[in-house]
Amino acid sequence: MTPALSIQHLELSFGDLDVLKGVSFNVTPGEVLCVIGPSGSGKSTLLRCIAFLETGFRGTIQVEGEALGQFEKNGKQVPVRGAALRKVQGKIGMVFQNFNLWPHMSALENVMAPLTIVKGMSKSEAKKLAMENLHKVGVAEKADTYPPRLSGGQQQRVGIARALAMQPRVMLFDEATSSLDPELVNEVLGVMRKLAEEGMTMIVVTHEMDFAKKVADRVIFMDGGVIAEQGPPKQVLETPREARTRAFLSLIDHEIGGDEPINP
Repeated sequence: MTPALSIQHLELSFGDLDVLKGVSFNVTPGEVLCVIGPSGSGKSTLLRCIAFLETGFRGTIQVEGEALGQFEKNGKQVPVRGAALRKVQGKIGMVFQNFNLWPHMSALENVMAPLTIVKGMSKSEAKKLAMENLHKVGVAEKADTYPPRLSGGQQQRVGIARALAMQPRVMLFDEATSSLDPELVNEVLGVMRKLAEEGMTMIVVTHEMDFAKKVADRVIFMDGGVIAEQGPPKQVLETPREARTRAFLSLIDHEIGGDEPINP
C-alpha cells in the first residue's frame, strides 16, 4: 500500500539553528498520528514543511507517492514546480492555532474563497460545498456571521470547514485548541474525533494527551528536532521507554493536575 504521506530524512535549518535533524516516518491512509513534545522540538516546523509553508528543507516529502518540494533524479535533488507542485499541495489541508480567518468575510465567504480563487469553482458550486462542510463541523447556522462575532471554538470549526472544503487527502492540525478557552476545547476536539472516525488521514500536533490516547493510532514524541520515541498511544503515553519522554509527560501530567503517574 502506498503511504498517504512519506517523510524521509527531513532536515531544516534557520541559519546556524538546526530545527529538524533527519526526521523520517510514513503515515498510512486513514491513520491518525499525534505528534507531541516540548516547545521548540520542531513539531510545528514539521507540519509547515509538509504543508510547503517552509521551502528550504532537505530530504523528501511524498503525498500518495507524489513528491512535494523536491525529488531525487540521477543522484541530484530536483525541485517540483508548477502544476505538479500545486497538485500535491492541494492534497494537504492545514488548521492553524490562530484560526487565520478573514475578518471582513462571513463564515460562509471564508470557506468559499479558496474554492473560487484556488479551484476556480463557480460561486454556486462553492456555496454548496462550503455549506456542506459548515454543517459537517456544526456551525451551518453561523454561515452569515463574521469572525469577530464568533467564539474561538466556532472560529476554529470554520477554519476546519475551510480546510475540509478543499477536499484534502491529509489533514494537518497545529495545536488547533491551544488558543481556546478550556470550555471551548471539547467542541473542536469533537469535530477532530469525528473526522478520525470517518477515516480522514490526520497528523495532529497537540498537548491534549487524552485526545492522543483515545483517538491516535500512533504517537510520535519529538525532542530537539528528532523523533525520540514513537509507538502505540498506550505504550508511548503510559509506559514510555525513553527518559526524555517520561520527563515530558510527567511535566504535562503535573500541569493539568492528572493523577495517573507515568511508569518509570
